Amino acid sequence: MGKYEFVAEVSNRQKVRVFFVSLMILTVLFAIFLVFATFLKEGIQQSLSYQTVKGFFEKDIKKITPLGIFYLSFFGNLLLIPLPTEIPFFIGLTKGNPFLLSLFLAVAGLIPSQAINYLIGTKFHKLIFTFISTKKIYKAKRWVDNYGSYALFGFNLLPLPSNELVFALGIAKYNATRLFVSVLFGSIIKFLAIWGFV
Repeated sequence: MGKYEFVAEVSNRQKVRVFFVSLMILTVLFAIFLVFATFLKEGIQQSLSYQTVKGFFEKDIKKITPLGIFYLSFFGNLLLIPLPTEIPFFIGLTKGNPFLLSLFLAVAGLIPSQAINYLIGTKFHKLIFTFISTKKIYKAKRWVDNYGSYALFGFNLLPLPSNELVFALGIAKYNATRLFVSVLFGSIIKFLAIWGFV
């Protein structure tokens, strides 16, 4: 017999409590970030290493070198930073970047960022479940089981933000192998199509 996980319906009072606790935690984390950014900003700006790193990123991202394509692909596919990675890839190819190196670095940035999205979904699924009714969870789970790989392949084939979909599939604990095969093949076909237009 397989292992089953049942989700109990959560009361509205519990949902409100979890919402406000989450909001308070996010506020505290944001405040800590602002404090550290303010105190460290002056010290970091004075150091030579900060200027070197800043120039390195600006040089690669502004000129869209193959390494810049890697950075944009990694950060552009993270959950809260939806950046289109197709445009820098296309511009980089028109500037003379080698196709195979650009393709490799674009995929090398895409896979770890999508893995982070998937892991965030799997780790925080119980928190998400407190805000969504059990009936909707099981309905979405059935849809994901039936159409998840097709939707993921289509989202990666077309210039659509697939990071939210990967996060949702992480919440549903979708098969990771099937997920990353769909991401990989959809992205490679999309980048091959872009190369065909150059």
